[in-house]
This record gives sequence, C-alpha cells and structure tokens, in this order.
Amino acid sequence: MNAEGVERSYTNPSVNLSSEDLRILERKLLKKREELREEIETKEEILHLFNTIDITDGEQVIQFVQEVRLGLKDLERMADLILSQRRYLDQIQRALYRIRKGTYGICTVTGKPISRERLWQFPHTALCEEALNKDEPKWEKDYAIF
Repeated sequence: MNAEGVERSYTNPSVNLSSEDLRILERKLLKKREELREEIETKEEILHLFNTIDITDGEQVIQFVQEVRLGLKDLERMADLILSQRRYLDQIQRALYRIRKGTYGICTVTGKPISRERLWQFPHTALCEEALNKDEPKWEKDYAIF
C-alpha cells in the first residue's frame, strides 16, 4: 500500500508489464536465485575445507591447493565473490518479494515506474534511471528498502 492508501497491483499500467511478463521475470529471478545458491554453497564448502587444515603445516597447504587447484589469492578472491553473490541474492529475494507484494517495477527511491527495458535487463533492480543518477552512496542504492 502506498502513502495515499492505494493498493498497488500487477496491473499497474504505469509499470507497463503484463501478467505474463511478470511470470517470465519471476521465473528468471527464481532460476538465478537457485544458481547463486548452488555457486555460493560450493565456494563455501571449499573455504570451509581450507579452514579445517593446519595452515602452519606447509605440506597440508600444498596438498589442499593441489586438490582444489586454487592458490591462496584465489581463495581470497573467492571469499570476496561470495560476499558479492550474497548481495546479488539479497537483491533477487527483494525483487521476488516486490512481485508478491505487487510493487515490482516501482522504484523504491522515487516511487516512479522502472522502465520495462531496464526490468528485462536487470530483473532484480529496485531503481529507475533517475534514482541511479542521484548522488546517494552506492551501498544505499544496493540496499534500498523494498
């Protein structure tokens, strides 16, 4: 429900998305969510294995690196990638919530419709072009309240 007390629905003509469009976008989001969950789980298993070895034992470290075929720098990058993927997963979860709530396609900053083209390109987005160009810190844009 918006500030005027009007319930937003999937049929909001200003968003310019049909029910079929929403179903397709929702399926894309669900598929990407599943892919991300699997990728994160695999990476976390590798990092967990690394955390179980005695890093003061050079032979264990070498054996681990040979088994997973990753260097220590690769493991650091993997940890950073997991954080990025978790943020992306959070954006997908929020988009799916907005679909269920009936506010998908409405910018969470300006309250204006997000262009159809932008939603098709970035189905997880919560921001219209105008909001992207505001002088707000990037992290605030990524975590806009749904």
